[in-house]
Amino acid sequence: MAPETTSDSLSLDPQSFKELWIAEVMDWNITSVGRYEQGLVAPSIQAAAKLALTLGKSLDVMAGIGPSASDPATSSLIAKLQQLPTDRRELVKALINVLAEKK
Repeated sequence: MAPETTSDSLSLDPQSFKELWIAEVMDWNITSVGRYEQGLVAPSIQAAAKLALTLGKSLDVMAGIGPSASDPATSSLIAKLQQLPTDRRELVKALINVLAEKK
């Protein structure tokens, strides 16, 4: 028989759900996620980069040192652009410049 669950034993805090989701998606320990969220510990650069990609944000924006696009879709595209090889990234930039000039 399953143990009885009461509303007192469940945390319905949105922050808890967010931490659980991040822990699951990133395959991290929930305690580590909480420490990152509280600023008690900083993730490795590799872990931070993986999290940024997962969330569709650029690492500089996640670190609070880069410009944040007001449109989440634009932020996601910028993060993807930063992951492209240099030649492809330059091609995309050139295409954007051509399109921006043809107003």
